Amino acid sequence: MHYAYLKQMLQPAADKKRLLRDILLVLASGAFLGVHFSFWVWAIHHTSLTHALLFSSAAPLLIAIGTLILRKPISIGEIIGTCLGMVGVLALTQANKVDWQVTLAGDFSAFLTAVFFCGYIIIGAHLRKWLPIFLYATPVTGFAALLLSIAALVVGEATFSGSGSSGLFGWMTDKAYLPKIMYLAVVPGIVGHTGFNALLKWMPALLITLALTIEPLIGTFIGWSVGLAQIPGVWTYSGGAVLLVSTCIVVVAGDRRQQAAAAIESNSMSQKVFFEDASDHCNSTTDIELARK
Repeated sequence: MHYAYLKQMLQPAADKKRLLRDILLVLASGAFLGVHFSFWVWAIHHTSLTHALLFSSAAPLLIAIGTLILRKPISIGEIIGTCLGMVGVLALTQANKVDWQVTLAGDFSAFLTAVFFCGYIIIGAHLRKWLPIFLYATPVTGFAALLLSIAALVVGEATFSGSGSSGLFGWMTDKAYLPKIMYLAVVPGIVGHTGFNALLKWMPALLITLALTIEPLIGTFIGWSVGLAQIPGVWTYSGGAVLLVSTCIVVVAGDRRQQAAAAIESNSMSQKVFFEDASDHCNSTTDIELARK
């Protein structure tokens, strides 16, 4: 795969346009990922951990809404799941009245993480059809890191040569920050985030997406166990449950719609091949009869 991609890069003009397009797509994917992380960090500082996780896991609902807006094929199950998800979101927005950790601004920021994650996933699904995982993930995450570093210097409190948490590279020499940063890079980053993209090649997207819907439950439990999250209130429980169920409905309905479309396309191709073979056979028979005459 690596050799095939490098061979493409050496092809003349016709393929150079495709190469330029793919480079722009990689950069766009990295930009979406960087903005996704920036809103995520802001969200967990301005709303509860549970709400941040719930809203950020709603990407399948947003893709379904986008499908409706663009008037592309969509199933009844996806529409029902999307409407149910909106009910869950409305319930979650009521939690700020009783939960001091929850704010509408923080919830909206968490919602935006899902919006930009959709862009990252859609582009990634296109590029991962032929691009090897690390040849895709390395430039994407690298560009995202570059954009976030620039943002930290321009609008944040970071400095280029500072030490500790105030320096862009200060974590490298800080014994307190270095293990934490390395853990975030290796476990959630390479094993989790990159692993998610890698598994798409060997496991059904449905299974992976459904597995990701339990992230709010696991994340909330971990946050509560280390004292970073409080036990959610009734609005969060009810709205979160509705949101997670609706997400599962959309994912399952979408997968069934895609399988049905693929089956119809396969059947159509089979019929086309059958009629072409039959036509060739008839032509051959006619030619033989003419030759005999």
